[in-house]
Amino acid sequence: MKLVNFAFLALVSCVTLLGCQIPKSADTGSGKTQDHNEGDSPGESSQVPGGKKAELRLNQRAVPRGLDYSKAVEKFAFGSSANQDRPQPIWKTILAQEPDLFIFMGNNIFANEVSQKQIGDQYTKLDKIPEYREIRTKVPFLAIWNDLDYGLASGGGQNPAKEQARKEFLNYWAYVKDSIALNQGPLYHSKTIGGTTVDKKRRRKISKTVPSIHFILLDTRWNRDALHPFVGPKPAVSAPVPPPSQPPPPASPLQDSTKAPELAASATVEPSAAPAVNPLPENHLAHPKFVPSEDPKGTLLGETQWEWLEDELKQSADLIVLVSPIQVIANEHGFERWGLFPKERERLFQLIRKTQPKNMLILSGDRSFGVVSKLDVKGWGTLTEVTSGTLNQPPSVGVFEKDQTYQGEIFPKENFGFATLDWANRAVKIEIKNLEGNTVSTTEFKLRR
Repeated sequence: MKLVNFAFLALVSCVTLLGCQIPKSADTGSGKTQDHNEGDSPGESSQVPGGKKAELRLNQRAVPRGLDYSKAVEKFAFGSSANQDRPQPIWKTILAQEPDLFIFMGNNIFANEVSQKQIGDQYTKLDKIPEYREIRTKVPFLAIWNDLDYGLASGGGQNPAKEQARKEFLNYWAYVKDSIALNQGPLYHSKTIGGTTVDKKRRRKISKTVPSIHFILLDTRWNRDALHPFVGPKPAVSAPVPPPSQPPPPASPLQDSTKAPELAASATVEPSAAPAVNPLPENHLAHPKFVPSEDPKGTLLGETQWEWLEDELKQSADLIVLVSPIQVIANEHGFERWGLFPKERERLFQLIRKTQPKNMLILSGDRSFGVVSKLDVKGWGTLTEVTSGTLNQPPSVGVFEKDQTYQGEIFPKENFGFATLDWANRAVKIEIKNLEGNTVSTTEFKLRR
């Protein structure tokens, strides 16, 4: 007993006289110990400019904002593709919209280049971006990966770096570790926000007055079979030009011999420039990157994830938000999409018809633009998908993609998605916003009761 009292008095003395701090518990959103100076927004200067304290804070990971699962979500933002090696000013614009939640839909970091193979270091780079650090302290995040944070561009189940990428993802997005089965390899998971109340004893109860959103985040990497690259006809090879059979004629007597060297040089130097070639449309199907699989057993999700998804779609919620890292509806381009596995895409539509979710919205990333797609699912209704990308790395050349399901033109610059839920009028409004926060595309629909 005396030993315990002595230890307690020593601890009190340390805190009182020397300013020692007692470590806080690890935050469930990051898996890292919380910053002791939570009052300061990450990225801001410490009280001692340029001192060791400021340097220490800069090297710590962002302290994430927790999520109240009993409260109805009225506004949420979403996006994909954030290169940690480039500035990310768009987070300031997103924060100004005051979302209740942000959905990171994949390529949350870029870890596909040789210089980015230390995946954990890429998350550290992300956390050092001031605008990102600030929004992480004020807005809760949900996240799923895509190919670049999976460690291999267009990578699937054969990715040799998948285990390391998974370890680093779970280390950073620690809430996912608590949201999946113990022996589950792929990172698919779900969260229901709202639909409950909390009593005085902090017990959660189902509520008919608090609306709910069921977020389902799919893993389209871990179990995916290999893609089939397009193999086109080889270009024709021109026959070599034979050398002249006779020597060139002698110079004209009228030619000034003092100019001959200059004329010879001008004949071999400065060849005429080749005419500029316009870039091909991104969905130029004459030369697609990938073609659909003809294997009837080819899988995108894996059978276990399919069984899990069916159970998730049966759950009761005012709105189901299905997050797919790659596009589901659009099927007329030659890049990654559900349509590369036609039977899997049709299986999803059949599952929607079977489970009959009351209200459903699909969000997707992966592409270098934002766009709204719609498709009539026979026996269910009109399915809406909103694709949002990129947060900070727009394409350097023009993108001219078309698809019969696209509602209007694509927006090939920095963008993010923003959903507003009017629960009183059972209405949903989804916008695609640009770097300045201006709306470039909008879609709306009513929630069925």
